Amino acid sequence: MPKPLRKAAQYVRMSTDMQQYSTLNQQALIAQYADDHGIEIIKTYVDEGRSGLRLAGRDALQSLLADVTSGQAEYELILVYDVSRWGRFQDTDESAHYEFICRRAGKSIIYCAEQFTNDGSPMASIVKGLKRVMAGEYSRELSSKVFLGQSRLAALGHHVGAPSPYGLRRVMFDTAGQARTQLEYGQRKYLHSDKVFLRPGPQEEIDVVKMIFQWFLEEKIYYETIAKRLKAMGVPPPRPHPAWNKPIIRGMLKNEKYLGHMIYNRYTERLKSPKKKNPKSQWVRHNNAFEGIIDETTFRLVQEKIEKNIRIHSNEALLAHLKEIYKKHGRISTSLIIGAKGAPAPSSYRRAFGGMERAYIEIGYNVTQHGKDHHSKKIITQKESCGITNRLLVELKFLGCNAKLVGKVNIQINGKWVVMIAAISQTKAHPGYRMFLRGNIDAILAYKPNATDPEPNYYLIPCSVIPGSTLYINNPKRREWFKQWRVQWENLPASLIELARALKPIDDD
Repeated sequence: MPKPLRKAAQYVRMSTDMQQYSTLNQQALIAQYADDHGIEIIKTYVDEGRSGLRLAGRDALQSLLADVTSGQAEYELILVYDVSRWGRFQDTDESAHYEFICRRAGKSIIYCAEQFTNDGSPMASIVKGLKRVMAGEYSRELSSKVFLGQSRLAALGHHVGAPSPYGLRRVMFDTAGQARTQLEYGQRKYLHSDKVFLRPGPQEEIDVVKMIFQWFLEEKIYYETIAKRLKAMGVPPPRPHPAWNKPIIRGMLKNEKYLGHMIYNRYTERLKSPKKKNPKSQWVRHNNAFEGIIDETTFRLVQEKIEKNIRIHSNEALLAHLKEIYKKHGRISTSLIIGAKGAPAPSSYRRAFGGMERAYIEIGYNVTQHGKDHHSKKIITQKESCGITNRLLVELKFLGCNAKLVGKVNIQINGKWVVMIAAISQTKAHPGYRMFLRGNIDAILAYKPNATDPEPNYYLIPCSVIPGSTLYINNPKRREWFKQWRVQWENLPASLIELARALKPIDDD
């Protein structure tokens, strides 16, 4: 009697960098491995065009982990092409964590194209650890190579990276220098040898850009007024923005690309790291790379007016504001400075003292110790939020709900309804609860970070009952109101689904 085939699922992933790792090629090798080892593949999980740097955005891997942890998976093996297809996580412990989740549920992972057997032996663990490091290192090396290549192209006047500014368009050229076509928003070039340059866009957009510069220069109006005027005129905002606003106008007025200059590396955001601004010494510049739509004189006068509109404070006044914030909150941060009524902007401190830390030192603030403490608490809170989000995502999928991760801590349910996971912060100045609402969300799932209780307190609150964008619970009466939304963890997934259906009914079809 033939031996029954072992059941398995296969997980395949392809990003946009290597076509030799196409999902079809991976499945072909995995199928051959399964035939050679008496394995029947009963389910396939595919992440097409997804980066392996993190779990977010990889719906198939999230679904696999949900099936495994729910106990509903009918397979005993998980077949993966190689270690890099499982992920190129920059923290190798994260890759090991997801594998451990599967192993704890009784599901073994087999890397079909690897030379080692993933049997848990010391040698296999050593080799697998090295492979994970190599997978992460490949992403770092590729990021450096891509950056050097794009910097070289930018220095030659080519457009790389971001979408074109409002009023300009990306045009693709072949190797002979002949224009092929204009790239619309979201489109990419289809031949590696082709190059992209910026060119003036539609005349109606050019007229709007010139009108913005003229208004700012000749009238006593500022960013917000210009944005409101454009809204009233019915001028469509730049994609993908839903409406004109202050940052858009300010960014346009300071953008040297309207002069025809190509500038690259103003900001860094490599390997999914937080975005940061680079000093001008690191910018890659090519002046007069293409035809500009704003003349040099107008642009210079606008920059001078912007500088003149910046309020100048004496050093004594700046430090007095810092001392007041420190006395009130017991610590200092840029967010507290921005939120303090009448306080100068953080940029004023940077101009006056050469940096925020130097200003802190002037008033005797130990920025190193406070910074470490605050940063440590922030990291712990972020890990808690991500842990709660991933745990909840698994529970929702177990209940048959179409749930997916949106950003880092937001969950979208059935494609229509978004809940935000947020920590309730407590400060010396505000001993009660405080919550900030950000983005287009329908409800907030608040919890108390670092709670002394074995099970944190959860509060599920529809945004429709929250006034404004900040919720303060600082008096006994408001705290009682807050408690009415408390939900136990075991009831939370079902309560989320029920609330989602009540606020945004799901179509039966």
